[in-house]
Amino acid sequence: MTEPPDVVMLACQRAAVSLKWKVVAQERTRIVVRETQQAEQLQIPVQVEAKILPLSEGSGVEIAASNVGFGSAQNQRVQAQAAAFLKKVRYEIDRPNMERRQHEMEAERLAQIQREREADERASIEEAAQRAAARASIMQQLHSAPAEAPVHSTATATEEHPEPAAPVVPAETPAAPAPEAPAETFDSLLEHVSAAPRQSPSSYATLGKDTQAAAPPTDLVADLERLSNLHKIGALTEDEFRMAKRKLLRL
Repeated sequence: MTEPPDVVMLACQRAAVSLKWKVVAQERTRIVVRETQQAEQLQIPVQVEAKILPLSEGSGVEIAASNVGFGSAQNQRVQAQAAAFLKKVRYEIDRPNMERRQHEMEAERLAQIQREREADERASIEEAAQRAAARASIMQQLHSAPAEAPVHSTATATEEHPEPAAPVVPAETPAAPAPEAPAETFDSLLEHVSAAPRQSPSSYATLGKDTQAAAPPTDLVADLERLSNLHKIGALTEDEFRMAKRKLLRL
């Protein structure tokens, strides 16, 4: 063992307390402990004597165990108890080192967590600063850009600033509308009707119950159809249509 004698003696005392043994005698470099007698136990308690030997590079422990029993079973039990006491002493010697190592490992783990947290916070702050700087730069460019007057000219783009060519979209060919009759005013229609020679109704209609009316002339039918079409499309009002029809028929 590399520990000094006082550290080994303290470990022997703690081993006796951990095993619930009784300290019978204690000196500077010697300690005697004994098993605590249990009421249900029939074995004779084992007594262990530990001598601490100072060495050049630490300390040594010499263990001597005994009891007043006889037989191989008693001897095996004495050896087992002596080995258990020595193992506990070594554990008590190493326990401070193990606890110290555990504390160091825990401290290192917490420090690593703290470093990672600080690194994340710095990264977040830097990212926020970059976003703010980019936003400020964009706003500055928007405010500093001169307002351009609206251009009403249809001149072509210059060579320095060519305008992008508009995408060519094939135009759909609309269906050809039906030919419309030339618009005629009501006055011109009346003049046309007045100028055309007309036969009186009595000339192509005969009276009589069994006599069928003769068909009107072709030009009169065409004029009536044209009046009807103009009335349907709204070119003639109801009154104008009646007046033109009456004048056409010489009523």
